[in-house]
Amino acid sequence: MFRRNDVGKEGNIDHIIDDNRNRFPMVYIGKDSQELRLVLRGAIEDAKRRAKRNYKTAVPQFFEGRIQHLLPLCLQQRNRADLALVVGRTGDVYLARTVLPLDWAYNNARLIARPDNEWLVP
Repeated sequence: MFRRNDVGKEGNIDHIIDDNRNRFPMVYIGKDSQELRLVLRGAIEDAKRRAKRNYKTAVPQFFEGRIQHLLPLCLQQRNRADLALVVGRTGDVYLARTVLPLDWAYNNARLIARPDNEWLVP
């Protein structure tokens, strides 16, 4: 699914942290941006590995006339998603767009198909 290491580009990570901090779990809202950046990078790398192992991990959503994918971001515990990373295809790469709380992600994803229950459950 990922051809190059562009999902976690620095500009996108900065945007996600600066503009969407209120979507993160409460424990991360007051954290230093650098610390949150490190946690987010690790979670993105883990999400990419999970999607490569099982393509169903990337749950599709439809937004502004395009298909995007939602990937689980496990920030606090390795086996429990805290947020959904929205990635969209640009050319031959997938770029991180934003993060969504899980309830928003579930609502968006179920409009296309029943989400895989590995991580995105009601």
